[in-house]
Amino acid sequence: MPFAVAAFRSAMAEHSADPSWRALVERCLAESAWFGKLWNEHEVVTAYPVSAQRFRHPQAGLLRFEHTYLWLAPHSETHLVGYVPANEGTAAKLPRF
Repeated sequence: MPFAVAAFRSAMAEHSADPSWRALVERCLAESAWFGKLWNEHEVVTAYPVSAQRFRHPQAGLLRFEHTYLWLAPHSETHLVGYVPANEGTAAKLPRF
């Protein structure tokens, strides 16, 4: 939950003048003391935590990656997702350039 509130605060920066967003924050504050505590910590995140992703490639078989989702800049719809092999088996199956 702390991460979700911090990510919501980041998104709120884009919509701070929007009455519907402000109303949503007010409703969350009214409904949840825990949300209020986290909201008042003013934490902001622009990168989502690393998580695992699996793909089954027709020739290479099962590949496991960790990925991170990054919000590149305020007022931007651009995001970047980075994938890295999650284990040596996956890394060994990838071509080297």
